[in-house]
Amino acid sequence: VHRIELQKEGVGDGYYRIEFEIGSALYRMIRNIVGSCVAVATNDMTMEMLVMLLQEGLPRTENKAKSAVAHGLCLEKVFYRNY
Repeated sequence: VHRIELQKEGVGDGYYRIEFEIGSALYRMIRNIVGSCVAVATNDMTMEMLVMLLQEGLPRTENKAKSAVAHGLCLEKVFYRNY
């Protein structure tokens, strides 16, 4: 993961855009990251638990947060090196 950026979207409350710049991704990786961040924001998980999951490389089964729903998730651009 090279960059993650959170941007407020629209005029209403609660709408955000999360942009990721990554070298490659695993199946459901982005949905799992977003779901975990939402779990921290809603106090379903502590920030310490999230840090521990990321630093220790624990398996997905150790993360009790749900994946973010795919609604609204889209791939906008793909860049290839040396092309």
